[in-house]
Amino acid sequence: MGKIIKVACKSCKNEWECKTGCGLSHALLQDVLQEFPEEIRVKITEEIVEESPMFEFEYHISSCSHCGKIVSVPVIRFEEGDAEYIGPCPVCGDDVSLIPNIRKAICPVCSQKKLLAEETGRWD
Repeated sequence: MGKIIKVACKSCKNEWECKTGCGLSHALLQDVLQEFPEEIRVKITEEIVEESPMFEFEYHISSCSHCGKIVSVPVIRFEEGDAEYIGPCPVCGDDVSLIPNIRKAICPVCSQKKLLAEETGRWD
């Protein structure tokens, strides 16, 4: 079960709601692939060697420097070959930077290190 996280900047007062983790519908690779745009699905499918590859899938909080948003993006990692694929910004389609620790992250709007995170719910 995933979590819903409210990210807020103490400095500029911007807020974003992001889902993290994964749900029950993300157990099968074909279902996970639907979370990515077509060009990433094709790339993943071309690079899969095994018939049933081992993978980890989760939504991660990330920052988009292009549109200045904190967003949630799909990330899949394959055990074989250490391949990792990160979905684009759902707002503008640009590349994002994953945020491993929200409290150490810089706000994409005001460039201050004043982000807070609070769990506000769960999703599946």
